Amino acid sequence: MMKGKTLSLIFVGIVALGLIYSSTDAVGQSSTEGTVEILAATCGINLLSSTIDFTSLIPGIISSDVSLTVQNTGNAPAQLDISGSDWQNTVGPPITQMLVSETHYNVISGIDYGLMSVLSTTDTPIPVPFVPGDIDLFFKVQANLIDPFFVGPIQQTIDLTTSCP
Repeated sequence: MMKGKTLSLIFVGIVALGLIYSSTDAVGQSSTEGTVEILAATCGINLLSSTIDFTSLIPGIISSDVSLTVQNTGNAPAQLDISGSDWQNTVGPPITQMLVSETHYNVISGIDYGLMSVLSTTDTPIPVPFVPGDIDLFFKVQANLIDPFFVGPIQQTIDLTTSCP
């Protein structure tokens, strides 16, 4: 009989020790919650100039660098694509006087005309990240006319488009 009481006391003693141990070794704990509002990624485009003026050139001559600053007005990186049209006269019916490929561009100034990217009628990605903020594009044109006797003003349209990932 004694044995049963002893086991019972030991069991009670272990439970009591456990309670004492828990109450004397308690650790404080506190919690908080974090919140964030997730916004849609946006990208936009703004040109700081509406024209690129190569001034006057004589046939065969390559222009100096002409810069155009393009802004990503959004909050996310974007893909910036560029394309252009052939050069056409501005007086009388529009006739192509120079091919689109006579316009070259780069993101670095001072690059030799022959080493710059060639503008085309097809959208072509600009090979640098278009992050929110500004990027400068540099253009040169070589006055290689289809009709070597043409004189007068000609113009080209350059399209810049963005797309968000």
